[in-house]
Amino acid sequence: MTLDRARFVATVDGGGTLFLTCAQLDPRVRPARSARVAEWLALLFGDDVDRGLDWLATATDLERPTAALYLEGPRRVGKGLLAAGVAALWGASVTGYADIAGGFNSALRHCPVVFLDEGAPKVSGGSAFFRSLISETHRPLTEKHRPTATLHGCVRLIIGANNADALRIHEDLTQADEEAIGERIFHVDVGPEAAAYLEGLGGRSGGTRRWVHDDDGRPGE
Repeated sequence: MTLDRARFVATVDGGGTLFLTCAQLDPRVRPARSARVAEWLALLFGDDVDRGLDWLATATDLERPTAALYLEGPRRVGKGLLAAGVAALWGASVTGYADIAGGFNSALRHCPVVFLDEGAPKVSGGSAFFRSLISETHRPLTEKHRPTATLHGCVRLIIGANNADALRIHEDLTQADEEAIGERIFHVDVGPEAAAYLEGLGGRSGGTRRWVHDDDGRPGE
């Protein structure tokens, strides 16, 4: 996920390793400022707006891990909208948490943005899975009917929920375990103001309809 072209690294014994590209950024995306999006983000992140904008600004640097973005708040504040907008940088839809929590994680080949909406599925080794998902710079790539490869690059996890228990990590954790999980989460307490702003724009049927993609499928606002 961190290469812009495939390459082959030869070894002295005549073999080598083939590195293939995946989850490439959409070349049609160009930086531009939207006053409406900026105002919504300010309402969404509230007092954490500077940290939130830093998180967004570094989201595409997949060589480095970053904290999971946990948006806790009422419905219609735009939690899914933000996840879809970040995923659109790669010209793809978000990768569902459930899609990689099972036996295969090949969905990450298309989009490194993982979205957990409301409740996480039960995962074997729940807290360990979460910590590795956030912290690892490479992981086994498991695909059905294909040999296991290694996926290089960090994921970007966005959690959208109306409570503080979306991860559903119900384990006997030590204080050190809890601190390790907490260090990997950027929690934002989203107020209703963001929902009121989006509603005033007309929501997805109105002012925000082209925020992620325009009607031709090209990058939106």
